[in-house]
Amino acid sequence: MQTITVDVRVVAATNQDLRQAVATKAFREDLFFRLSVFPVEIPPLRRRRSDILALAEAFLARYGREMGRKGLKLSEASRRALLDHSWPGNIRELQNCLERGAILCSGTQIEPEHLLLSAGPSGGPSLGDVLDLSGGPAAWPRTRRSPSPCARRPAIARRLRPAWASASRP
Repeated sequence: MQTITVDVRVVAATNQDLRQAVATKAFREDLFFRLSVFPVEIPPLRRRRSDILALAEAFLARYGREMGRKGLKLSEASRRALLDHSWPGNIRELQNCLERGAILCSGTQIEPEHLLLSAGPSGGPSLGDVLDLSGGPAAWPRTRRSPSPCARRPAIARRLRPAWASASRP
């Protein structure tokens, strides 16, 4: 038998107060101390309002590149809506909101109605409420000219190829 030495670093994240969890015996104290070598606490997005627009612009640039839709911009009303939202879903909610805006926007300027911000998880309209998908792929909004990175797996790409072909026809 041979011993192999490894050097491992663990990066862990939680939205729970682990000190409190240790105190109530809901989290193992030894594991807490193993993970607490260099704790970094990042406040939720709702407490970092000054980061919202910079993050939004970065996400929009990324989704624009991925979707072949460069030049996507937020309207002033959209900027205000983003700043006024409480962001219970934190960064993931902001990402989803901007990806949805990039999909629903037919031009380059994203308006508040493209963002579909709501007061809670079920408070806003669904994509089915906003888009008429009854005409099949040819009637769907065109945002991607090729499969997304996660859809490049051969089996998925093979199944989606007919939809892309019919959606790309004028």
